Parts: sequence; structure tokens; C-alpha cells
Amino acid sequence: MTKKNQEDKVINIGIPSIKVIAKFKSIIQLTIGIVILLFFFNFFTITCNDSKLVTITGINLVVGTNISEELNSGLSNLKGVKSFDENGNIKDEDTHKTSTEEGKIAPNFFAILAFAMLFIGLVILWVKLPFSSLITCITVSVAFLSLLVVRLSIENNLLIQSNEMIRIEVESNFAYWLALLLLLFSSLVSYVRWKKGLK
Repeated sequence: MTKKNQEDKVINIGIPSIKVIAKFKSIIQLTIGIVILLFFFNFFTITCNDSKLVTITGINLVVGTNISEELNSGLSNLKGVKSFDENGNIKDEDTHKTSTEEGKIAPNFFAILAFAMLFIGLVILWVKLPFSSLITCITVSVAFLSLLVVRLSIENNLLIQSNEMIRIEVESNFAYWLALLLLLFSSLVSYVRWKKGLK
């Protein structure tokens, strides 16, 4: 082979189409498995006045948790955050205490629904039913929508409300966005599998 022929050689790396990917059920199983694992990573970060207070994992939202200690630890490091009594008088300079009751995060219905749908979708993939691809598509889609609603419900159910001095915000972390992306991908592949009549 001449030097010119070696230089003219081109290597093509093609990205497989969704129809080719849909032939492999194991890809959907893998992505759903990864999403289940992502529930054990930080989904959300609660910040106060742009300072990180506490992170919440997906599994915290499924089983519930208490973040009062983390909130108190984070708030004690903030300058200018004050605690007020019922009459609006400052009780103590630069402090804001969260009671154990205030810091409770109850199990979130939509997080539970998303987690349950993932397991149902994963189990269905192991069983060869006539409509297993359609059922998986539905369960994964419900999990995707549930995770979107979780974000909204977390913001609305924060027990410490923002005011003039305290600005509480919820930031979505990488694990949350990756979970949504993988669920969208799994839903699309499952739909293609169903349309092609694959079990």
C-alpha cells in the first residue's frame, strides 16, 4: 500500500439510530438501573442567600428525612439572618433556629411514584409479555413526569419561607437532570420497541 492510499483512508464512526438501539432491550434495562442508582445521589440543594444549606437525595424524598440539624448548621454561618418573635421583634442577633418539626421533609408522593414506576418498568422488561414495551414506555413516562413535579412540590413545601432577610431557593443538581434525560431516552426507546412489535 502506497503512502497516498494510507492518507486517503477515512474511518467513519457512526452513531446508531434509535431504531437500531431499540433492538437491544438491555439498553433500557441499563438506563432504568442507572436512574434507580441516581436516586441515592444529591437531587437538590437548598440555598439561603446564595449559601448552601443542605442537599437532598432522591431517596430522602422517597422515605422522608429531617434536615433541621443541617439547616441550623448552615444558618448559623450566615451573617445578618435574624430570628423574630410573634410581634416581629428581633429575638437574637444573627440566628435563625429551625425546630425538629419544621425541618421534617415528609415522603414525597411523586418521588415515591417515580421510584415505584422505575421498578415496575424494570420488572416488566424481564417478563416477555405481548405489551411489555408499551407498559415500560408508560411506566418510564410516568416516572419522568413525576420527577418534574417533585421539583415544583419541593419548592412549594419548604417549611422555611423566604422573606426580606432570608431568601430560600432550591437548585437542581446534576443527578436530577441526568435522571430526567435517561428517563426521556428510555421512554423513547421503549416507544420505538412497541411500534416495531418487539417484546
